[in-house]
Amino acid sequence: MAIKSDTAESLDIGALRLLALVEREGSILGAARLAALSRATVRRKLEGLQAEVGVPLFDKSRAGVQLTEAGRLLSRRASELLAELDLVVDSAREVALAPPRPLSLTIPLGLQPHSLGLVTRVLQSMWPGTCVHFHARAQVRPDLAAPTDLYLSLADEIPPGPFEVIELPEVEVCLFASAAYLQAHAPITSVSDLAPHPLVMWSGPEDQAPTALPLRAGGELPVAPTLVSNDVHAIHELAEAGFGIGYAGHHDLPGAPPSTLQRVLPERVGQSLRPKVLITRGVAESPRIRHLVETIRRLVAEPQR
Repeated sequence: MAIKSDTAESLDIGALRLLALVEREGSILGAARLAALSRATVRRKLEGLQAEVGVPLFDKSRAGVQLTEAGRLLSRRASELLAELDLVVDSAREVALAPPRPLSLTIPLGLQPHSLGLVTRVLQSMWPGTCVHFHARAQVRPDLAAPTDLYLSLADEIPPGPFEVIELPEVEVCLFASAAYLQAHAPITSVSDLAPHPLVMWSGPEDQAPTALPLRAGGELPVAPTLVSNDVHAIHELAEAGFGIGYAGHHDLPGAPPSTLQRVLPERVGQSLRPKVLITRGVAESPRIRHLVETIRRLVAEPQR
């Protein structure tokens, strides 16, 4: 087969979507059902795509249709590009859309409920009628096959993909306990004083069971936590209830209800995390998304002034 030089300009976008469905479903019939098309129509479009690309994209057998290595490569890269294209179209439409389309955010599990209300209130003040969809995940991993508008990640590594990354002010991960709990126990003035206390610990952005506390001066303090959770808010609630000493992200938000939590050994134990907002490039220039990111940056920074 001869490869055409102008292939990219003439490819059938619908056929590319069907190719991705065939890879996902493992058959033309499954792709046809999802696309609400006849099997003959799907087959014809795929054969046309294969002829246009100029290399074999799939093999037929009694077991069904299997994509070739070239077919799998085209399917996966096309899925990323089509997802980004869909977001670009949505961004163009939202400028004139009233009320605005729902805004979708993927966030770490256990963010303070007040922070979700704060973001929603800001959005409502800018675009009345906006509905915000929060998707809480133990591990925030962008998925271009089912993208959301923004991802808030606490992980150090930036995932590969067509993302714009905006770093937010640091968030402290530290020890804390309720005032009543601290008053009922002997003063904690050194790391050795932590030994008799139950530790309620966050499992971190990678959702792994912790075995040590990071020391500010370097090194780690081995520990055996009483309870581990990937839900930051649950750690705060347990510490508030006097269950023990908590270890998780701790940040005072403007307008949040008063907390009885007090930091424990803040100069000796803890670490800083740099939250990141990941924006799919297809929506990065959306006025609404840009405004939201800058507003979040300002609100997070306010308590640190």
